[in-house]
Amino acid sequence: MCRYVKYTNTTSQLMYVAQEHSIYGSSRVGVDNRKDTLYMGAVYTPTWGGVGTSRRALGLKSFELANHLGNILVTISDKPIYNVSSGTIYFQPEITSISDYYPFGAPIQGRSYSSSEYRFGFNTQEKTDEISGTGNHFTAQFWEYDGRLGQRWNVDPLAHKMPFASPYNYCLNNPINMVDPDGRIPYPITIRGFAPFKEFGFGFHGDGRGYSTGNVSARVHQKINFDTDKTTMTTTAWSSPTWKTSDPSNKKTAIPSVNFTGDFTIKQNGDNKTFGFGSHVAAANPLTPPGTPNIDIFSNFSITENKKAGTLSISGSLRGDNFPSTEAFITDPAGKNLFIGIGQIAAGVDKDWGPLKELPFENTRPITSFNLTVTTDKNGNFTGVQQGKTTYTLDAWNKLFTSKPTQKTK
Repeated sequence: MCRYVKYTNTTSQLMYVAQEHSIYGSSRVGVDNRKDTLYMGAVYTPTWGGVGTSRRALGLKSFELANHLGNILVTISDKPIYNVSSGTIYFQPEITSISDYYPFGAPIQGRSYSSSEYRFGFNTQEKTDEISGTGNHFTAQFWEYDGRLGQRWNVDPLAHKMPFASPYNYCLNNPINMVDPDGRIPYPITIRGFAPFKEFGFGFHGDGRGYSTGNVSARVHQKINFDTDKTTMTTTAWSSPTWKTSDPSNKKTAIPSVNFTGDFTIKQNGDNKTFGFGSHVAAANPLTPPGTPNIDIFSNFSITENKKAGTLSISGSLRGDNFPSTEAFITDPAGKNLFIGIGQIAAGVDKDWGPLKELPFENTRPITSFNLTVTTDKNGNFTGVQQGKTTYTLDAWNKLFTSKPTQKTK
């Protein structure tokens, strides 16, 4: 993306001058604020270089440092700051803006710096400071949003698909776990590594809650923001607090790593639209020494949507450590959760040497595979499940998973 101004110079020549160039990787990563003449006097005349020449002006580029939701917290320039300490030369980044937000996007007072100099912020969207003051209003493709109210200014164009929610809501009032880059409705997929029983080796407690699609604890959570109306995806990861049973006050939270593996593919065949993608999430127990092996979970999905037939066919697999156990489910626009698959409880989890045996290395052992077809209504909400020749209600399908045994293995 390039922003430019159009004007006539002193010699009456029509000119277009670039004011800003967006810098892209897999998404926008920053902005280049060079001002370059692109077009003058009916001739294309870019000024940023010529034959056999190049130039670089430091300090005109800004790069975004964002959190798992895409909220831009810090921007830094490409100009290093030179320092000398005790005879050692080192460089520091030049910080050009700092912003921090309340959950729904309102700026936290006293925790910002030069935020008006960078025009993107909460949810990666453009700030519209002239409407409600610095950092209070944002503009996206399909919505205008006030972070102080946590509400859109305009009615959601897809509100007819969400009769259960306010047409002015943002992220179904769940901005901690969800983002809304362009106002469409996702089918988020949740993958969790957890211990369904109360305790296991080294005196660590488990989650003690069996298999569940509810808002419950897990060693590592991953959410894939999948949407059949989009051509890109995002994924986030977090961890529930971990503590030893001998000292419940000693709680720490792991910092998971998460990324997509391979390409995100979309193939159209008649009424069928097939999406292919994979991911990897990993987290180590924060109460154990540095270097403790991660729990690794690799996912691989192929999802085919047929809006005309009202079906969502889901197939794929989970691989990794499965220690102590793994579960995955998908959510419809109405907020109903449907199990995709679970891993059987890994062997050895009740023994002190269990983690030392099961977790080392980046394992890709089979956890579970799945192949099911979900029926949907005209609003995309789940109505049932078909597997082979058997049809299930949503409750009956989920009970196939929640009824699995959760005791420790011997």
